[in-house]
Amino acid sequence: MIGSNDGLIGILLDSGDYIDTPQDRVRIVSVELESDATQKTL
Repeated sequence: MIGSNDGLIGILLDSGDYIDTPQDRVRIVSVELESDATQKTL
């Protein structure tokens, strides 16, 4: 997920495509945070 606005969530797919989808149709199952050289999965 890249961000959200007005009930839509922007998602960058593994293929490189970007889609907007309604927030109520999405279930987030994993979150990855990036900082300088490290990557964390919550």
